[in-house]
Amino acid sequence: MIIEDHPGPVGQVHFEDDEPEGGRPAQFCSSVCTYTYRFDAEDAGRQPIVTFLTDYSRVDEEVFRAGGDVLFSSHVEAAAFAPTTELTVVVGSEVSGAMGPAIVPFGDEADVESFLAEYGGQSMDAEAVDRGTLEAL
Repeated sequence: MIIEDHPGPVGQVHFEDDEPEGGRPAQFCSSVCTYTYRFDAEDAGRQPIVTFLTDYSRVDEEVFRAGGDVLFSSHVEAAAFAPTTELTVVVGSEVSGAMGPAIVPFGDEADVESFLAEYGGQSMDAEAVDRGTLEAL
């Protein structure tokens, strides 16, 4: 899978043991897949060091429609990422990602408010996302 070929927020998880990724981060085509993999790895006893997601406050996103879905452009350049400790995410909006419903991250609260006004959803701290959040999507 070529991550940049898929729309929406993408992510990376860096682990203490660097396995089974062979010394590179685990990389994902959606924010939802990023969280799912991290939670599964934690359940298996692995320790994540940091999780990065696309920070839509750092990029000039393109918005487009495919069928009935509202999609945001994907950004894979290093400058587009921020650690989840610095992000607020929007869940339950009308924006979809590569694998369905998207969790859309922002580093700037004004961008969160603007997004909510246009696309709906609920904002929450990115570190507060849990399995229940994913299941509610």
